[in-house]
Amino acid sequence: MYEEATLWGKDLYEHLHKVYSGSVRYCVMFISASYAQKICPTLERRSAFERAIEAKEEYMLPARFDDTPLPGLRKTIHYIDLRKKTPEEFAALILKKLGRHVS
Repeated sequence: MYEEATLWGKDLYEHLHKVYSGSVRYCVMFISASYAQKICPTLERRSAFERAIEAKEEYMLPARFDDTPLPGLRKTIHYIDLRKKTPEEFAALILKKLGRHVS
């Protein structure tokens, strides 16, 4: 609902590629069995991987709801285990990653 009007009529393949491959600082990936099976996240993930390779620094910030393997996401990439964090703790981590003061 949040982006419904903005996305209306857009070619989502092109739009999502543009978003995930270039116009954002980080890509937080909420990984779960459901996420791994859907088409749109697969397109987003491919674009994010492309950007991560080009960036040569951390770009993808995986956050896991479960242990579902995600094609292309190396096991050496550190992730946040959302089973061990409250939403508030996770939000504070995102703010810290962005360099914002957390009170």
